[in-house]
Amino acid sequence: MMIVIKHKDTGTVLKMVKRDTLCGAKLRRANLQGADLRSATLHGADLKKANLEGADLSGANLSEANLLGANLHNAILTGTSLVGANLFDVKMTDARLDDAVLSEANAAFAEFQRANLKRANLQGTRLCHANLIAADLTEANLTQADLLGAWLQQALFHQATIVFVQLTHAHYDAQTRWPDGFNPQAYGATLLGQVLRT
Repeated sequence: MMIVIKHKDTGTVLKMVKRDTLCGAKLRRANLQGADLRSATLHGADLKKANLEGADLSGANLSEANLLGANLHNAILTGTSLVGANLFDVKMTDARLDDAVLSEANAAFAEFQRANLKRANLQGTRLCHANLIAADLTEANLTQADLLGAWLQQALFHQATIVFVQLTHAHYDAQTRWPDGFNPQAYGATLLGQVLRT
C-alpha cells in the first residue's frame, strides 16, 4: 500500500511512503513543508531533522516520535499528542500547540518563541534550556515540568498549573506573567535585570 502526503494548500504531492501506516515510519530529513498531516497516526515515527515548517498536524498522534532537530516553525499542532516524544532541539517558533499533550516529552534546548501553548499538557516534560520567550502558556499544566535554565522572558503563565516544577537557573523578566501568588524565585528562577545585593 502507498501513503501519499500532500501539501495542505496546493495538494501537491510531497512524499509517497510505501506503507499501510505511518506508525514507525522512517522520515528522517524529509521535506514535508506545509504538509497536510491532520489526524495522522505517526506514533513512533522517525522524523529526525525533518522539515515540517507550516505543516498542519492538528489532532495527529506523534507520541514517542523522534523529532530531534526537526523544523516545525509556524506548524499547527492543535490537540496533537506528543506524549513521550523526542523534541530535543526542535524548532517550534510561532507554532500552534494549544490543547496539545506533551507530557513526558524531552524538549530540552527546544525553541518555542512566540508559540501558542494555551491549555497544553506539559506534565513531566523536560524543557531544560528551552527557549520559551514570549510563549503563551495560559492555563497550561506544568506539573513536575523541568525548566532548568529555560528562557522565559515575556512568557505568559496566566492560570497555569505550576506545581513541583524545576525552575533553577531559569531566566524571566518583568514582562513575564505568572499565576496569581506564584513566586518563581522560590523555585530558583532568576529575574533578569535584577541587581544582586551582597
